[in-house]
Amino acid sequence: MPVQFFFQVAFAATAATIVSGALAGRAQMRGYVVSSAVITALIYPVVVGWTWGGGWLSQLGTPFQDFAGSTIVHGTGGWSALMGALIIGPRLDKYDERGEPVAIPGHSMPLFMLGVFILLIGWFGFNPGSQLAADLEVPASP
Repeated sequence: MPVQFFFQVAFAATAATIVSGALAGRAQMRGYVVSSAVITALIYPVVVGWTWGGGWLSQLGTPFQDFAGSTIVHGTGGWSALMGALIIGPRLDKYDERGEPVAIPGHSMPLFMLGVFILLIGWFGFNPGSQLAADLEVPASP
């Protein structure tokens, strides 16, 4: 049971990190931490209950399928990100004093690539693990 709980916490945290891209440059760190806590503790569990464990979406005429949290995690994170961006408004320094858009260049290519590789390695463990069916037996070739 504790393993399942922490596995689900990872899904909830992933939904909250999707919001970080939308709030970067818009919100202070304190606001992002509060929004992450609200998403993981209140919003995400409600949305999960709609689907997993026999929720109303899974009981529709055509059963709703959600492999590896693709709809639940990304939908919760995406809709939360959209709401945050709409409520807070444009990024700081996005527009100059005349109202013209200002390009915001990238900052650190080495850190960007480090993040890509960390995500890639984690993804290969996280998504296959979503089946909750790890098995040491290798099936025989046909």
